[in-house]
This record gives sequence, structure tokens and C-alpha cells, in this order.
Amino acid sequence: MCAASPVLCLLLGTAAGSAPIPSTGPGCRREFISITAPVHHGVLLPFVVPDAAVDPLGATLNWQTEAVHLHSPEVMHAYRDGKDDLESQAKRFRGRTEVFPEEIDNGNASLLLKNITQNDTGTYHGYFFPSYNSPCTALIVQLNVSDVTEQENTKTEGAWTVAVTVIFILTICGVAFYYRKWKSRKKKNQKSVCAAVKESRDFPNLLLAFNNSSFGRDSRVASGLL
Repeated sequence: MCAASPVLCLLLGTAAGSAPIPSTGPGCRREFISITAPVHHGVLLPFVVPDAAVDPLGATLNWQTEAVHLHSPEVMHAYRDGKDDLESQAKRFRGRTEVFPEEIDNGNASLLLKNITQNDTGTYHGYFFPSYNSPCTALIVQLNVSDVTEQENTKTEGAWTVAVTVIFILTICGVAFYYRKWKSRKKKNQKSVCAAVKESRDFPNLLLAFNNSSFGRDSRVASGLL
């Protein structure tokens, strides 16, 4: 019956005090996604039906919670006849939900849920009827709300890891630089010592050559050595 007349089901559901669109229906094409978002932030529940032939005034959109045990689903946000219909919206969602009417024509049935808390962790169902007599497309979203403290701790640990890694690399580079500098200085010292030793070894030869030269003999004659 819902596939044939979604608006009738919408009215019956509202009159019965439950969500406008039931959580089951033979005409619904279903998809499932899982989302994790930080607490106290907004989260987009992305629901796009790109191939839908949308009637702007006949399109019907409903977002609701999943029925748990004997509890009926809660209405998060409803849209029909070209405008929001929030008369049956659950109290805890008031002022926290938003759809995008200007995008409905493009098959965008996404919902923005603002200022989420840990209590918002759960399963949500979105139902979109592009026109009065069209079958619906359903999106089931598993929303997980993460603790900001855990995320901050993860970021802090990551920052410390990066800092320690950088310090380690700089230390290694510094040690390598000074090692090369020390090694280069050592080589220079070794060259100086070798040169001095070589000069000391060559000194007798230089002295012998000097004595055998005419200048050397003349010097010895002048000094009375010869």
C-alpha cells in the first residue's frame, strides 16, 4: 500500500503517533552506510538519488530513528509539498536538523544533524519518494559518535611521535656532520705530520747536496774548515 500511495501512509503514520513512513516497504530500494563523527559537531547524513525523476511539489522525504524493541521510530525531519513538515518532529531533534530544499530537485535528500552528542549514536533511516506515486529509496545510516578527548589524545600522540622522529633525525645528522668534520681534521693533521717526517728524512740529503756544492765548499773555506 505504501508503494502505491506514500502520502496516505504518511498521514496514517502521523495519525497513529509514529513516524510518517514505516521502516519496511516492498517498494523501497535500500542502501546502507556507516559514519563516525566527533561529539559536539555537525554531521551530514548523505542521501542522494541521482537518477530520480523528482516532482518538486510531490516529493516526500522523511528521516527517522530505527524502531528499538517496543519503541516506535522517532521523526527526525520530514519534508513534503515543497516545504518542511516538523509538526511530528521528536523533541530532541528540534532545531538540530536541516535538509536542502533547493537540492531536492537534484535528488539530494541528505540531512544535516547539528551539535551531536553521545546519545545520537544509533541507526537512522531516510526515505525519499521523488513524486506522489513513485517507489521510495531508503538509506540506512549507522552513526557512531566519537569522544573528542580520544581524538585529541590521538592527535597529541601523533604530534609527539613526529617530534621525537624529527629530533632523532636531527641528532643523527648532527653526529654525522661532526664525525665527518673530525675525520677531515684528522686527515689534515696526519698529512702535516707526514710532511714533517718526510722533511726530516730529506734533511741529510739536502745537507749532503749543500756540502758538495761549490757554495758549500766556499762557505767552509771562508769559515776555516778547509
